[in-house]
Amino acid sequence: MAKVTNKDTKKEVKKEAIIADDDFLSLIDENEKLASQDSDGLNVSFISIAKDKCSAMDEDDEKNYIPELKLKQLYVHKDKKVLGSSLKVIPLAFFSLFAEYENVSKGAKYFGPWQYEEGMQFDLVDGSFYDRQLPNGNILKPIIWAPVLLPDYPEMNKPILTAKVTTNAIFRAWKKEIVGMDAVPPQCLYTVKAAKIKKDKNDWIDYEFTFDSFTYEKKDGKAVINSEFAGQALEIAKTYKTMYAEGTLIPSRVKAMLSRTKTLEGKTSRLALTDDTDDDDDELPAF
Repeated sequence: MAKVTNKDTKKEVKKEAIIADDDFLSLIDENEKLASQDSDGLNVSFISIAKDKCSAMDEDDEKNYIPELKLKQLYVHKDKKVLGSSLKVIPLAFFSLFAEYENVSKGAKYFGPWQYEEGMQFDLVDGSFYDRQLPNGNILKPIIWAPVLLPDYPEMNKPILTAKVTTNAIFRAWKKEIVGMDAVPPQCLYTVKAAKIKKDKNDWIDYEFTFDSFTYEKKDGKAVINSEFAGQALEIAKTYKTMYAEGTLIPSRVKAMLSRTKTLEGKTSRLALTDDTDDDDDELPAF
């Protein structure tokens, strides 16, 4: 069951609200139109959860170890920056993608993200309900990327939350809650933290999202601004959605896949990168 809780969808903001001008209303309209489109996709700098076996918690891993990091805290691995046990986020968009791997094993070579529409052209792997088989023998695994704005870390460069496998359902529930409030992602301020998820006989640590407040609200044809980050969030969200729709955020990978070949002795193309699935998402390239 997805761990998404709604603390108070009508929470009153103590700060004096600002009535938005026509430019802000126009920006809202553009984001609502983009949010209603089916296109998804994205890339950037990654936020992770500290888990038992992640390299950032491994004292013997000199390259990746972060001494001050504690279990279930949020952090940015590439900068070795600890963000704390909870974090305020404004989601900007939700992008369904595929990630290309050499095979299904943990630590398999990673080749980069695919546009969702291109990945869906290929058949399912035998026995799988979601992995896709590429003609070159590689595998496409479904993922979700959610770029966010961090009010407490406005200087952070392109932060992004990622979902794989079981986490995909949590992100889908998060997006569904926003839609259910008749809102768009950059209109909503959330608190994110790590929590233990239990399903059947299994349990694991994953994301939990709690709604805090709206960054702005539309009333009688006017916009009431509740957050100083409202305009910035709308601008960045518009940029991400537009770039993906134009194909400039994540380029087509079909031609590259068809031309990519594997070398002898089982060695992979030099285009391959390392991706340690759970905790090393930071090694995914920015395209």
